[in-house]
Amino acid sequence: MNNKKIAYVVKMFPRLSETFILNEIVELEKMGFNLHIFSSKYPSETIEHNKVKDVRSQTTHLPEFLGTEKLQILIAFLNVFLKFPGRTLKTFIRALKVKFLNSNSKSLIRFFQCCCIIKDMGECTHLHAHFATVPTRLVTLVNRITGMPYSISTHAKDIYLDNTLNSVSTINRLKNAEFVIANSNTSKADIINALGIEYENKVFTVYNGIDLNKFTYTPAVKTKNLILSVGRLEEKKGFDLLIKSCKKLIDKGISFECCIVGEGSKYKYLKQLISELNLKKHVKLVGALGHDDLIELYKSATMFVLPCRVLENGDRDVIPNVIKEAMAVGIPVITTSIPAMEEIIDDNKSGLLAPPENPDLLSKSIEKLFNDKALRLRLSFAARKKIEDRFNINNTIGRLSDLLLSLNDNLASPSPVIALEHKKLQRGLSNAIQ
Repeated sequence: MNNKKIAYVVKMFPRLSETFILNEIVELEKMGFNLHIFSSKYPSETIEHNKVKDVRSQTTHLPEFLGTEKLQILIAFLNVFLKFPGRTLKTFIRALKVKFLNSNSKSLIRFFQCCCIIKDMGECTHLHAHFATVPTRLVTLVNRITGMPYSISTHAKDIYLDNTLNSVSTINRLKNAEFVIANSNTSKADIINALGIEYENKVFTVYNGIDLNKFTYTPAVKTKNLILSVGRLEEKKGFDLLIKSCKKLIDKGISFECCIVGEGSKYKYLKQLISELNLKKHVKLVGALGHDDLIELYKSATMFVLPCRVLENGDRDVIPNVIKEAMAVGIPVITTSIPAMEEIIDDNKSGLLAPPENPDLLSKSIEKLFNDKALRLRLSFAARKKIEDRFNINNTIGRLSDLLLSLNDNLASPSPVIALEHKKLQRGLSNAIQ
């Protein structure tokens, strides 16, 4: 049992599409880490993974709006101000300037969320943020007031959308972290390129692992042609390309079903596209599913297809977890050759890679798998082996654990300036009482 107590800051917990965070929390707890989860948003989904009940850590949902949670905000602010008056006031004034001079309506609520973290984090000695966006902004604010060190796990949208890695504020937050985690070698290289080669030794690749105990390898012979795809119904997932590919397969007289699992902003568009292409009998949007139901669906699928794309604003996926899950179960996978995907798919060995934005070639890859049972079986075995070797959470979580355990506990002590400030305040209060 180690004595690391970590404030674990995320965007939303629990969240159906972020099983990688849930898995990580559960595994860190098994290794003896004492976590306090801080979520910047309340969960908004009606379905949650059964594994959420395995989480033992305390979860605090931070106030999202200034007007509705005034008492909680006031208590947190006063608590932090009494401990760190100078730094708190300076950070508050800075938040006000950002709000009014830069028209950033979120700067004040982020400051008060930071106060809530400081008030409630108790004996935590380190902060860890998932995503280089709001969670990282929060841990840097806590660091600014208390001196507590932090680390960051980056993912995809948080560093690629709108060229975030070119942002001075993002770069500074990453540079000041004790370490930065990338979830692929590709994104690791991009982060180092943005920060500078001198920061190479603080950026590490730690893949988002999956629990292989949950995904039994079952490459059974399927009784029907079922194409499965899973993900949030957003443009970068490429579900429209899959639907257009399905139309080409129907035109060739190929019999199949296609099941798309997930919810998102493109639901109406995709539903309309299915209708326009006269595919209602063949392509179904089934909404979100709990993890256990999804695993059963994996087992019945002939193949898994996710034709991801890189958007003009830079947004993209980096090795989606659902691809790992499908490969672990033994479903042959077809996806697109966007950056980082080659780290999980060896084309024609552990899966098939199709060019992005090409429904015609995608449909030919699907047809190829339908017609070649031996290829499906060969890809299935190699896919499971790839997951076992590179994406087994027992291995990936070990690397994260080593990084957390390597931190110097002395770093968790307030800086000399803050310590002196706190002593002066205590002395002043003592004199006032006397």
